[in-house]
Formats: sequence, C-alpha cells, structure tokens
Amino acid sequence: MIRNENAVVSDGLKGRERPRPRVKLLDAVTLAVAVAFAAPAALFGVETLLAGDPTGWVFLGFAAGIVAFEQYVTLPTDVPVLAAQKATETVVEEPDDDDQ
Repeated sequence: MIRNENAVVSDGLKGRERPRPRVKLLDAVTLAVAVAFAAPAALFGVETLLAGDPTGWVFLGFAAGIVAFEQYVTLPTDVPVLAAQKATETVVEEPDDDDQ
C-alpha cells in the first residue's frame, strides 16, 4: 500500500510502513556506468553457460562484483561527490507533502 509516492511504502507482509529510499542523481549515474561495464561480462557469462561451459559463472560473478563494488564501497574519490550531495540537500528544500 502506497500512501504517498515519495514518503512511505508498505512492506506487504505485516502492513508496516517504511520510508522510501531516495536515489540521488549522481548515485544513479554512477550505477548506470557500473552496469554499462558489467553488462558485457554478464552477457558473455550467460552465453558461455548456455554453451555448456561452467566458467560462465566466473563472468557472472565478475559482473555482479562490479555492481556490488560500486554500490557498497566508498573510495576517497567518492568524497567530493558525497560532499556535493550533502550541500545540495542543505540548499534545496524538499516540498512539503501537504502541498501536493
């Protein structure tokens, strides 16, 4: 059950509501780049598995590792991006839910 598209989402099982995670623009762009690099490896892995060679799992694992690394590991080069996102959150105010 969704009460407000931006605010809460039901987990479907017990009716509890939780805040919806917000994807920031820079996070979406970096994820898209990671997927662009991981997609050829994943495709090759699937083709290799369909050909009957179990080494396709290595390529699928490599593709999953690329995306997981991008999502969960923070590098020193990511610090300026995090600072820019924090500054944007401070400057730009979210619209009130009552105004919609």
